[in-house]
Amino acid sequence: MCNHYGIGRGQRDKTSIFQTHNHNHNHRENMTGDVAENKQHKNFTFVLQKLIERPLLYNQRKFDIRQWVLFNASDGKIYMFAEPYVRTSSSEYKQYDPTIAEEEQIFMQLTNNAVQRDGEEYGKYEEGNIVSIGTLFKFISSQP
Repeated sequence: MCNHYGIGRGQRDKTSIFQTHNHNHNHRENMTGDVAENKQHKNFTFVLQKLIERPLLYNQRKFDIRQWVLFNASDGKIYMFAEPYVRTSSSEYKQYDPTIAEEEQIFMQLTNNAVQRDGEEYGKYEEGNIVSIGTLFKFISSQP
C-alpha cells in the first residue's frame, strides 16, 4: 500500500503528501444477446495535500478524528454513528528529515488504516491504532 503514497513533489517540496491510484476497470460494451465485449479502461487518480506544519499530537504521534455518517438518498435522512473515533499513526512524529526513509515518513505522517496496518508498529500502542474520542479529550484536558 505504501507504494501509492509519497512525500513532496520533487527535491524542494517536502511539505506535501501525495496519493496515487491507478485502477483498471473492465466495462461491458456492445451488448448483443448473451455475448458482451469487455473493454478495459484505465482510470488514474492523484490526490495532493499540504502537510500540517505543527500538528496536534497524541502521545507524540499524529492522529485524525473520524465520524461514520450514512446518507439515505431515497428519503434524504442522515444517520450518524453515536461516537466518532480517533486513528493514530504508529511512529512518533518528527518534522521532515531527508535522512529518514520515505516509507518511515509515510507511517509517521498518515493515519489511514490501509497504510498503518502494513507497518511493523501497527497496534503497538493501541489495538488497531484506534482510540476513543473520550480518551483523546481526557488526554488533551490533562496537558499543561
